[in-house]
Amino acid sequence: KHKDSPIREARDEIANIVRNIFMEDDDYRDQFVEKGGVSFFIKQLNAAGDSEPEAQLDAILNLTDLLKDGAGEIKKDIVDQFMKAGVDVKLQGMEDTDDNELKEAIEDLRDMLGGKTLD
Repeated sequence: KHKDSPIREARDEIANIVRNIFMEDDDYRDQFVEKGGVSFFIKQLNAAGDSEPEAQLDAILNLTDLLKDGAGEIKKDIVDQFMKAGVDVKLQGMEDTDDNELKEAIEDLRDMLGGKTLD
């Protein structure tokens, strides 16, 4: 119910809560993905596009965490879903920022989408 709230901040809080849950167990992550979680996080990214850097950073970090399983391996099936949804193009449009933490998070996520491994 709250994930569809017209209030962006409420949706962001729900996204962070769900992220904290799926970070506990890969089975939770798989269930989240099966129930449409990828599209929910992509909507969060799209809604954050013109907002405060903190909201943009939260959206990007949620996507980044969704991409990696508990062992830190990148989930290729989720990368494919992100690419089909145009996440990489959206990130390109967000790179022009003065916020260094945001810029680094964007670069890290784009590297993951491009198949580069991160330390």
